[in-house]
Amino acid sequence: GGWESIHDKLRMVLARKRPVKHIAPLCWLRPWKMKSTAHHKHSEFYANVKFGVTQYIVVKLSCALAAFILKPIALWSEGSADFSRGYVWAAAITNFSQCWALYCLVLFYFGLKKELKPLNPVGKFIAVKAIVFFSFWQSIVVAVLVSMGIIADADIFPESGDQTFLIAATQDFLICIEMFCFAVYHHKVFSYKQFVIAPQDDEEERDTVDVSMSRHSFKQSLRAMMDLEEVWKDTRVSLQPIMPRKPYPIFRLPSSNG
Repeated sequence: GGWESIHDKLRMVLARKRPVKHIAPLCWLRPWKMKSTAHHKHSEFYANVKFGVTQYIVVKLSCALAAFILKPIALWSEGSADFSRGYVWAAAITNFSQCWALYCLVLFYFGLKKELKPLNPVGKFIAVKAIVFFSFWQSIVVAVLVSMGIIADADIFPESGDQTFLIAATQDFLICIEMFCFAVYHHKVFSYKQFVIAPQDDEEERDTVDVSMSRHSFKQSLRAMMDLEEVWKDTRVSLQPIMPRKPYPIFRLPSSNG
């Protein structure tokens, strides 16, 4: 498959790299090995980075499920610092998960900085991750400000007496403004120009254009989007570091006296 060939190329590139040192305050950790071994298809660096990024998906879904269960029984209390409620625990776990995912992405960039340079990874990283991660941190700040009374009910909001409504309304208002700025930034960072094929004057040269660069049909794109085989394979590979490992078989040589 396509992903398997990408993984093989990435493994060969990482094998030629020097180990990436951890960043403060985790500089005391041992650098992850870049080369794969006979018993592990992917290198320690690639496996840990991949798991560190994908774990956020599981954590975020779990916290969303917890909010869905605890809100109807009044055990969520969004914006509250009460440790007997679920919000403060979910916020702490999500925040740690996001920080670790960002840290792993930064390590991946330092490990493949030369190869990623033509893709403008820093700009695209800010454009995508700022929306996902920083909007969460913004919601925490808004919740704290509302609980402290710094953000209070205004005339445009009904006097509901519920802090949850004020937190959601303030967060939604800020996101509506911020999305316009992010849309302009996305248009600049994710430009279509890098995918435009230069026109060929010679008809023979036009025929030599790589077929893989041509557009896929709508049916092919829809079929690729609905195919979950690669997602399942990727999930299995990502969960390997925490899955119990089978003991390696021990082969005994036949006795010479037998």
